[in-house]
Amino acid sequence: MRGAFVVAVLATFHGGSAAGACAWGDISRKNAGQLVPEFFSYADAVVHGRVLSRRVEQYGIETAQIAVLRSFKGAASSLRVRGNPGNCGYQFTVGEERIYFIKEGVVSSAGAKRVSPWLLAALNGARHAK
Repeated sequence: MRGAFVVAVLATFHGGSAAGACAWGDISRKNAGQLVPEFFSYADAVVHGRVLSRRVEQYGIETAQIAVLRSFKGAASSLRVRGNPGNCGYQFTVGEERIYFIKEGVVSSAGAKRVSPWLLAALNGARHAK
């Protein structure tokens, strides 16, 4: 739903030794056929959105307001998403446009992907396969 808003509450990662724990494979054009269906199935919601604003609150919790440009899975009108500093949370940048994979109210650093034609095509395929 174009113009809908998502409120996302995420943790800002504050360094430390957990950086290695946040390493994972990334979706690429070559492995999209395998990984997009897995990411899609795992997520409660998948949206293409643009970050309108963000702020850091107490304990490093980050709140971002996102305009949902397109929803591939789940509710697109209002979502609350949270994480914690040790949970590989994604740090938003105002103005960025990404595909967000949301699981149990969390967007991890692996769950925010650059928008590309091949990723959009793979998401359309995953959505229609359901």
